[in-house]
Order: sequence, then structure tokens, then C-alpha cells
Amino acid sequence: MPDLVHVSYAQTGQSSRTNPLGMREMKEKAYQARDARFLLLKAPPASGKSRALMFIALDKLVHAPGMVYSAAVHHRASHTIDSDG
Repeated sequence: MPDLVHVSYAQTGQSSRTNPLGMREMKEKAYQARDARFLLLKAPPASGKSRALMFIALDKLVHAPGMVYSAAVHHRASHTIDSDG
């Protein structure tokens, strides 16, 4: 079974290029898939996943008013807290 949590990415610098709307490559791909029933965004930390969801949500609010949308953002903590505080 493939490891879906740990992924390595090629670092070509292409992801820093933006389109006319100010979206980088990952956000643009997500926006192009905005009509999908389900959409999973998998990208490195601080790559703009939440901003991509914002673009998609705004598009849906404008083009499909009255619908209800849900977004879940997983956060994997980098530290642990024990019961003693």
C-alpha cells in the first residue's frame, strides 16, 4: 500500500510562478478541478491549500448560491502535550 502521508517533491522552482489571478501551480490545478464532487488537496506545508480552498469556495458561492459547502483541514501537530500540562 502506498504511503499517503510522507511524500517527497521535486524542487524545480516551477511552483513559484503565478497565473493572472495570482495562483501558483497547485492552486491553479485545484481551481481547475473545482467542479469535482470531492477534492483532496495534498501539498507540502505552507503551499497555499487553505487559500486554494478559499478561491474554490468563493467561486461556488458566486455560481451556486444557496448551496452548503464544507471544508476540512487536517492539522498534524508537531509536538505533544501530556496530561500534566
